[in-house]
Amino acid sequence: MDWALYIAFGVGAAVFIGTRIAWRRKTYADVLTPYLSKHGCVLVKVEIPRFWDTGPLPRVSVRIGGVQSRIAGVRTTHFEHRIVTFCDSGGRQRRRWVRLLLHPFGVQDIIWEPGTTEVPDKKGWPTA
Repeated sequence: MDWALYIAFGVGAAVFIGTRIAWRRKTYADVLTPYLSKHGCVLVKVEIPRFWDTGPLPRVSVRIGGVQSRIAGVRTTHFEHRIVTFCDSGGRQRRRWVRLLLHPFGVQDIIWEPGTTEVPDKKGWPTA
C-alpha cells in the first residue's frame, strides 16, 4: 500500500509541474492577436520574461470579486506576464507588458502596464 501512495503522489506532482511548465512556455498569441486586432492593432511578437519578473506591473495584486475556481481546495487561477510588441493604429511599434489572469478554461483578464492608452484592459467573464 505504501508504494501506491508514493506512486500517486509522484504522478500528482508530475502533473502539477507539467501543467505549470506548459502555462509558463505558452505565449498566448492566440488570445492576444484577436484582442489587439479588435482595437486596431497588429501583434508583432510576444516574449516570455524571466521567472518572477513582472516589469512595471506590481508584484502583488489583490483581486476582489470575479470568477475564482478551486479544485480540491486549491485556487486554480493565476497570473502570467508577457512582453508584447505590437503596431498601433498609427503604425507605430509599441512594446508593453501585459498581465494575463488565467483560469482552467482560458484567459479571464488582460491587464496592460500602467500608462498604456493604445489598448484598454479586458476584464470579466467569459473570454472571447
